[in-house]
Parts: sequence; structure tokens; C-alpha cells
Amino acid sequence: MIVADAMHCQKETAEPIVEKKADYLLNAKDKQPALKKDIEEYVGDDTLRNAMDAFRTFEKNGGRLETRARFATHEVG
Repeated sequence: MIVADAMHCQKETAEPIVEKKADYLLNAKDKQPALKKDIEEYVGDDTLRNAMDAFRTFEKNGGRLETRARFATHEVG
């Protein structure tokens, strides 16, 4: 499993990982607005999201309740 921050969310990084058939998690942030928007739209589709594996966590932080949701799929393209 390869995990990398937004700096590595580039074709030059992802292509060798895909070629080796490895699993990866790349993080897209505001510095990559087009990629971030594509990802948000993809996981925002209820039909697609319902077919994904989902994991949610809840925690108190600084007096507020934070909810984090993660979705995983092998269907990309």
C-alpha cells in the first residue's frame, strides 16, 4: 500500500504504482482544484457512493464533534 500526500498526486507518481498493480492512496487538496473537483463529484454521486466501501469516525476535538468519512472503490476512470 502506497500512501502519499497531495504533492505526489501526479501522473508521474501514479502510473508506476498502477503498472506494478499496487494499491495506493493519494490525497488531493486545494492546490489541485480540477482533480479535487472530479473526486468530489465522483464520490458525491449517491449511486456510486452506495457501491463503495465506507468507513466513518466520530470524535470530540476542541469542544466540537468531528465526523470523518472515507470511501474506497476499485471502479475508477
